Amino acid sequence: MTYAAILAEKEEFCQKYFPTPNHPHPGKPRPILDRNPFERLGAFRGSEAELSRQFGEIVNEWNLIPGFVFRECSKRPEPLYVDPHRRRADAAWYFERNVKNEGQQEWGDQVIPVEFKTVDDPFDEKNISASSERHQSARDQCTTYSELIHAVQQRTALFMLIIIGRRARFTRWDRSGTVVTRAFDYVKDWEFFCDVLWRIGNCSEAQLGLDPTATRIYDTDADYLKMFKAANMGSTVNHSERVLEDGQLPVGEFEYVRRMFCDSIKEKWPRYRVEVPSPDGEKTHMFLIGKPVFRAEGMAGRGTRGYVALDCDTGSFVWLKDVWRANHEFFAKEGDILKRLNLAGVHNVPTLVCHGDIEGQATETPDWWEPKKLEREEKAREKAHRQQALEEATRNRATPASSSIGSFDTYVNPSSFPSLKRTLRDSNEVIMEPATDTERCPLRLHQHYRLVVKEVAMPLDKFEYPQQLVAVIFDSVHAHYDAVTEESLLHRDISSGNILIYPRVIEWKGKTALQWRGMLVDWEMSKEVHDRDGLRQAWQTERTGTWQYLSVALLSRGSPRVELPDELESFFHVLLYYALRYVRSANASGLTIANFLESYFDVYGLDRDGRYICGVEKCLTIEMGRIQVVCGTILRFDNPLDRLFANLLSWFRARYIVLAHEQQNSELVDQQPSASTGSDVDPRPPSDAVLDEYGPREDNLKAWLAPPEPFSAVGEIEVSEAERKLAQRLDTHDQMLLLLLSSLRERWPPQRAADQIPATWTPSEKYL
Repeated sequence: MTYAAILAEKEEFCQKYFPTPNHPHPGKPRPILDRNPFERLGAFRGSEAELSRQFGEIVNEWNLIPGFVFRECSKRPEPLYVDPHRRRADAAWYFERNVKNEGQQEWGDQVIPVEFKTVDDPFDEKNISASSERHQSARDQCTTYSELIHAVQQRTALFMLIIIGRRARFTRWDRSGTVVTRAFDYVKDWEFFCDVLWRIGNCSEAQLGLDPTATRIYDTDADYLKMFKAANMGSTVNHSERVLEDGQLPVGEFEYVRRMFCDSIKEKWPRYRVEVPSPDGEKTHMFLIGKPVFRAEGMAGRGTRGYVALDCDTGSFVWLKDVWRANHEFFAKEGDILKRLNLAGVHNVPTLVCHGDIEGQATETPDWWEPKKLEREEKAREKAHRQQALEEATRNRATPASSSIGSFDTYVNPSSFPSLKRTLRDSNEVIMEPATDTERCPLRLHQHYRLVVKEVAMPLDKFEYPQQLVAVIFDSVHAHYDAVTEESLLHRDISSGNILIYPRVIEWKGKTALQWRGMLVDWEMSKEVHDRDGLRQAWQTERTGTWQYLSVALLSRGSPRVELPDELESFFHVLLYYALRYVRSANASGLTIANFLESYFDVYGLDRDGRYICGVEKCLTIEMGRIQVVCGTILRFDNPLDRLFANLLSWFRARYIVLAHEQQNSELVDQQPSASTGSDVDPRPPSDAVLDEYGPREDNLKAWLAPPEPFSAVGEIEVSEAERKLAQRLDTHDQMLLLLLSSLRERWPPQRAADQIPATWTPSEKYL
């Protein structure tokens, strides 16, 4: 998602966010200014570092923001666990109470960061071309600073001051976009600038973008000691798979959970006591958190963070998800969805503890769009009148009149840059250009939301052997099957990050055992199976899901609608990725595997409209029905994965042959073909044996697990009966569940999981 910026007038911006206080704080009097404090910077010609130093001396000497101290930040970077990319903001204002010395201050304490430039204005209205690499780099810097502060701190928004020589801009960043003031000369307009700085000093912490429902925990607080004790004391349970002696159930926290919490309370990472309201508003739950275990990259969008949290009521560890969800009435809260799934008895999904929107915390950048649109329309009308008058006045002259170039107004939809070349992970890009009169606001409104579930699970890459990986995928497909059959819900974001591992106590052959099971999480994007043309679809116009695991159909067609075969294909892509990366191949080296993974999952194509589409490697693998890692080499594991992948690929290949045939014979050119021949039919439940823990006997599966018949060549796309039958196996979950269970019952070699990507390998920049 491209990050968006909207231009605002400085007076309008500052009056909204830094209003003149009705009752100024008695300890923060207005500075007595008998002359221009910034006069010496009027003819400044030095470096950015020198500009930062002199600016800091001025604002501290004159105490322009009472209660704050200005400090430079660029001398040395933070530890890698705080800032792995070694990003360093030039300077920032800090609360006086948090400044302990003259040295380097921490990211967790920054209140208002300040970025200094001598030439390259990140938001220069006259140099906004995508080809302007220096301006783009400056924008990227500011965006990444904002991203890191939003990750480290608990924020509703971030205000940043950008100084470009003797000009300045105020900016406000939230999960929808950025509001940027026009540049102004703070040396010439010093009285306005100093007045705004004084107003900032009289703003509350909430006005400055700090989340009032998150209380900072310092080393002198009782909660600080409570977190230390929870991380290092108490009974701990070995989480390895094993038969439990005498059937004794484990008591205490799993080792990996306590270790994850211990790793989260790093010295340089701030800790918080956060509130999670109940939906009915009757109770507010309290949790203690440190560093997030998971953090989505980029400023734009939901900004998901996941924490191992300490429940203040029970003293147990839980999983807390902090997210800025899409705020439309047609989107259900994830907690409400989980409650439905829990009540319906859906297997292998998280257990809801509590959830709720954080009142009064929604993104505000979209609010600036409509007024600016009206301004643009008025300017367009005025310009048209001027142009008409100019043409009439010069109609009889010998030389034609030259039209003026319209000034920069605000953000335009990034689709207007079809030639823009960037990687899929570059979500920090800011594009500013005049917007058209007819476009709808491209900025999505987001609502701050927290969710807490009982289970703290392990990521998928922690699986220990190939059979265990297949078992985890089976459990996740089973959860998906239950959700579809019981609640008619499609997940719509099947990905590696949403398939987790959780140790469970099971009864097996009269014994009690601890076994690692799969769990399908993050249901916030789910929707009704038959909700095709409803109101929600109107708001969901882009593709939903994680790019690397989306089906070829979703990456290649215009419609964003997700159907059951797309979801089953996504499960296949997840299984393929982790098998390739962590299971040793019989005929491919680590370098070959690394290059294939990049080509298959990360490389993408561009259609004639500049739209991102599926890369060639992924398309060819599905369409050919074989995994060809290099020319002439079909991937082989020499274990049941070979048979499993061969069968799944034969089904997906057949599906796309059927889809191509339907599209070729479609009478309506603009009508998208159905993604499944059975998508309008309620999924039939599998046999009772599938619902059993261990599945059916293998002799019942021999008929449909036999190698598929050779396919006829596809010229004018004809579909054989065999191909139709194979494609129909994706109409329900039945065959995939049975195939996975059959694979689990085969004999597996004792292989351990190990990363096959060489430590020296680095990804390349590939564009198709």
